[in-house]
Amino acid sequence: MPLTRITGPPVPPATHKRRSRFVAALFLVSLGSMLLVLSRQSETSLLGAVLSDTETKTDVATKWGELGSSLSYAKIDKDGKPLIPTGGFLGLPSFLPEVTIAESNAATAYGLTTPDTESEDPHEPNHEIVDLPVPLNSEDLPDFNPKLDVQIPPNSTPDPSSVSTALLLERLSIAKTQFHSSLVSQYGNYTSKLFDREPVMEQFKLGSPSRERHHRRLQLKLLDTLQHSTPTALQDLVAEQASNINPIDGGGIHLDNANANTFTWTTAGHSAAAGHGNLFSQSYTSQLTQSLQPLFASLGIRFIGKNYAMGGMGSAPQLALCMEEVYGDDIDVVSWDFGMTDAGGSMPFRQYLWFNRVRMHPTHPILVTQGNQFQNMEVLEKEGGGGIVYFESSKMYKRLTSNNLIPDSSLLDENDLERMPPSLQYIVCDGKVETGSPCNEHKWNTTDYCTLSKFQVSWHPGWKIQQLTGKMIAYFMIESLQAALEELHEMIHPNEANATDSTNVRARSLGDEPTSTKALTDTYRDIRERLQSRDKVDFELFLNSSLAQFDLGEHNKGVGPVKNTTLDIIQQSIYRGNAVCTTTLLPADSRYRGIMTETGHVGTYLNEQYDWGSPYRSRAIPNVPATYEHPTSPFQMVYVPGDRRSGSCVNGTGYEIDFKDYYAVQYGEGWFTETFPKKSMIAAYGHERDGGSDAGAKAKNSNRGLILVCTIYCPFGNCPKGTVSLEEIGPSLNEANGGNVTIRVDGKEVVAVEKYDTCYILVNEDGLQFGPREQYDISIIVNQPGGTVQITSIIIM
Repeated sequence: MPLTRITGPPVPPATHKRRSRFVAALFLVSLGSMLLVLSRQSETSLLGAVLSDTETKTDVATKWGELGSSLSYAKIDKDGKPLIPTGGFLGLPSFLPEVTIAESNAATAYGLTTPDTESEDPHEPNHEIVDLPVPLNSEDLPDFNPKLDVQIPPNSTPDPSSVSTALLLERLSIAKTQFHSSLVSQYGNYTSKLFDREPVMEQFKLGSPSRERHHRRLQLKLLDTLQHSTPTALQDLVAEQASNINPIDGGGIHLDNANANTFTWTTAGHSAAAGHGNLFSQSYTSQLTQSLQPLFASLGIRFIGKNYAMGGMGSAPQLALCMEEVYGDDIDVVSWDFGMTDAGGSMPFRQYLWFNRVRMHPTHPILVTQGNQFQNMEVLEKEGGGGIVYFESSKMYKRLTSNNLIPDSSLLDENDLERMPPSLQYIVCDGKVETGSPCNEHKWNTTDYCTLSKFQVSWHPGWKIQQLTGKMIAYFMIESLQAALEELHEMIHPNEANATDSTNVRARSLGDEPTSTKALTDTYRDIRERLQSRDKVDFELFLNSSLAQFDLGEHNKGVGPVKNTTLDIIQQSIYRGNAVCTTTLLPADSRYRGIMTETGHVGTYLNEQYDWGSPYRSRAIPNVPATYEHPTSPFQMVYVPGDRRSGSCVNGTGYEIDFKDYYAVQYGEGWFTETFPKKSMIAAYGHERDGGSDAGAKAKNSNRGLILVCTIYCPFGNCPKGTVSLEEIGPSLNEANGGNVTIRVDGKEVVAVEKYDTCYILVNEDGLQFGPREQYDISIIVNQPGGTVQITSIIIM
């Protein structure tokens, strides 16, 4: 029999196959405890001050009127008494009166029966609802103590010395209630409509295989908690996260503790995904992280959110082939938010390359696509063995303007606007989102923090859409976590699904815990092996799939190598071969960790202690250019000083963190030579990816000798004066048919390049391959007076 979902708000009832009905009892206990805590608070209620008998609505509105944009909304009844928001979950009315429940039975404690209610409909209490602004003060929000005040029968109490799925379900229910409280503080009376479960979840499209793979990854993290944590450790992690909450602290993090139980979300995308035009902390990844860090911490998991999006960049080939070096070697979810730069999905070869490199990543992360659905998504999911979630953000935009969900700010007077939550003011104008007057004038919120504004253009979402996007994705992740935990509970208690007596569900579930430490250990080990075995089967399915399904030929016309090449070698190497990328781009894991530079400077985008390189044009041209026999080494990495704007903001607030640093080779400096990749890069990222039984082991001479060089991105083809393209390659100018740039690999002349989208494959007189070995000495000289070659990545495959 399907189980009624027992979560805290904002989730209403839902039916799911093989759901454990014991959760319903847990919900009654948890929510009863929550209301008990609320009832013991003083004159300050859940969302504001309780009115005295003599105060009127006008008095209170005057009292709080000076708080302006920091207001949210509560409700009071006709007698001026506060009503507690419920989110409408489990069929409860949207708001219930405060009641004393210390001695009440369970029905009264849950508001299923309410004092002084004459309505025949138990879901509609007899109260006149009045909007009332109250201050958004953290002290006004409840402190939800995970320790239950309601007595649990001794025989049903979880062992306080161990962590069980029952305990995790309790903690998750409470954490979800806290999440809902935060939504109410930001969206007021519009919360229940904005975060109605069915339309929210309809924004996320995924097939059954992807859903199972997504849940499986979460279950493996939950098993880490069950096997290695204690209730005390869970509390300590929650306290640590609460005291050090920072929604942007994911950047550059690489925990020294290899045993840390982490869940890492990485955002890859263009300028809108990076949050350009807003403060970095206002980006949807930061908002997502802020919502999920405390919730995951309650389950013993450190949630890390990394916004590594880069303005103006397409998803492939450079970023796809540099995935591990840019986004890190430990990813659980990676998003693809390149809809604008990948031409609205009209360049599917980029999507296919991205999908293949995601599958080849050592942790095989779940892929979330935004803005555009991948073509042949079902094929990729079925034959590619990957977990793919499509976040159809256009549905979110459509909901905002449909059925008057959010009032149109262009039709409201100033008083009406002031009564709306700031997060929804000026978000819809003339039936459009963040477009037209007066929405345009209120789209950004940066001037109080930074003296400069940049990238505030029509195609970049403002802070309100960034925030709402982050909350929507957080909602989906919480729902997925809930389902994964319930399924894991049923794996541990397979007999519970057959329980028919609802009064016995909780006792059965807790009583079914293994009776010995060994039995518990064996159960967890068996489940872990089963889940990991499924991961291996999915990966083998991908490795054995044909590249033909990706339709490489037709969609690679004009962008792929078309001569002097063996197409099979190119396809296999680029899509699924071993690759080590040395990149100067930021943000990048390899630069933050000091691996790429080998200078010992390690940092994050918060402390900026990593190696910056040198300011462009700061070095003098030598009197005597370096010769090929005695070249300058290594290549010189430079940055554009005007891009760094951290000094223009207060209190450590930041704008963008993505920068197009590059290797600069200038005319007059002579030859530069460097060995690629460095030993440190091979040790960190040189994984064997060719699909053999040794997949994941360190590579040794497994490269096929293909070398891709990517140069600086020139928006709309407008490159800086003096930029030399690699297509101008040729021998030195003192030789016949000399070129503007000359490149040699291990002393072998590069006679041409094959353009591969935004990068170039080096070609020698024997073809594309320079011989299979671990490292290559690459030498380059610029022959064009006043010219500069600007290299962002060198990829060895």
